[in-house]
Amino acid sequence: MTVFLAAIALAMSVGAFVLAADFPHLSADPGGLALFPRIVAAVTGVASVLVIAQTLWARHAAGVATAHGPIRPAAWVREHKDQILLFGLVFLLPIGIETIGFNAAVFIFTYLTMLVLRTKAFTAIVASVAITAAIYIAYAVLLQAVLPAGSLFS
Repeated sequence: MTVFLAAIALAMSVGAFVLAADFPHLSADPGGLALFPRIVAAVTGVASVLVIAQTLWARHAAGVATAHGPIRPAAWVREHKDQILLFGLVFLLPIGIETIGFNAAVFIFTYLTMLVLRTKAFTAIVASVAITAAIYIAYAVLLQAVLPAGSLFS
């Protein structure tokens, strides 16, 4: 299942990398609006390849040729709930950006991700504010990029 999820993440990374080529270019930003999504897609793609390689290598080294018995869906979901939640959050982030805007979506995404990773609520709020502010300053102020306001507020 790890290889399957990593393969999906790899496919999504390749798709995001390719789709980012159509983003508009800004004179203030040599990489254009596609730079950040492409960096994230490249890092995610490389990480996915590494997870696939590590998993396959570990199976080969252990001599595992078959599954460890039948998969029990409820038990598997309980065992992997944090990974499923994080995967869902990553999937929902672009939808959130489109709907409620970049700043709100990044704040909520960061906050919920930190809660899934079992960070204390106060620390998660402070870190979410700091990360959202840093990204806003980097893109909207320094690079003068227009961040999506979201269709809900348009």
